[in-house]
Amino acid sequence: MKSTVINTSKEMTAYSDFPPEPSMANFMHNTEMYRYLKSYAEHHNLKTYIKFNHKVSNIERSSDYKKTGQWKVSYEDA
Repeated sequence: MKSTVINTSKEMTAYSDFPPEPSMANFMHNTEMYRYLKSYAEHHNLKTYIKFNHKVSNIERSSDYKKTGQWKVSYEDA
């Protein structure tokens, strides 16, 4: 929704390794939250691991999860 505002403070919402910009509102509007998440993904080069315009059909721990912490994600075209 265009009027959605996050209901937790930016300090409680933010990733510990990536604080939000001081200019962002304490309770961020959805546009600020989008900008924050986009900035985080760019900073950590995560876009290479994201499949846009796809539907996640299943998520499960990989067979070596205890060793690697990895998940198996199944997806399909949206």
